[in-house]
Amino acid sequence: MKSTEYITKEEAMSIFNEDHGEKAVEFLGYIPLKSSIDVKIMAEYANPDSIAWIQNDIAKDSRVHEFWYNPNLLDAVNKNMKQISLISAIIVAILAFIAIVLINNSIRLSIYSKRLLIRSMQLVGATQGFIRRPFLAQGVSYGIYAAILANGILMGMIYYFESKFPDFLDMRDIEMFGIVFGGVFIVAILITWISTFFAVRKYLRMKPEELY
Repeated sequence: MKSTEYITKEEAMSIFNEDHGEKAVEFLGYIPLKSSIDVKIMAEYANPDSIAWIQNDIAKDSRVHEFWYNPNLLDAVNKNMKQISLISAIIVAILAFIAIVLINNSIRLSIYSKRLLIRSMQLVGATQGFIRRPFLAQGVSYGIYAAILANGILMGMIYYFESKFPDFLDMRDIEMFGIVFGGVFIVAILITWISTFFAVRKYLRMKPEELY
């Protein structure tokens, strides 16, 4: 279970009055509704098989009068979530490809502007590792800055969706967000490191006449 909320008869009657604009107690003389417990389950259990298993388990308790959920709504939500997940995955893949291409080209242009400096360092006897080291450090620093910016934007989007759709995201899932934010840092650093490494290696191996 993700969470539960106990609703008394009085609270249920108040909700009914707000939704329907009627006060049934005034002409019935009693509260016709029963106390209830709203159960929110984890996303991985939001399917007919799991719901049926939960229903059978809860129904064993003699204090339970009724277990109710909307199967049609559940099916509709699952179908829509699959479509949204597929579309989101495609969009993320496209954006990731564009980001990688832009980062790679930006780093290559930056290294290209310093190709003569790389050649000068070779001429004075600097090793490839010595020449490559500051470029890699600079590239990784760019990756860290990019990851901080990306995580900041991502956090803002998460808070926005959480405020608009409180049941859509669980901000308490620290482990999931830790994996996502950590993954952004790792990917950003890897992309910039790899792009910088190969860009510098290209000019380290380039013949003098090819530099112009």
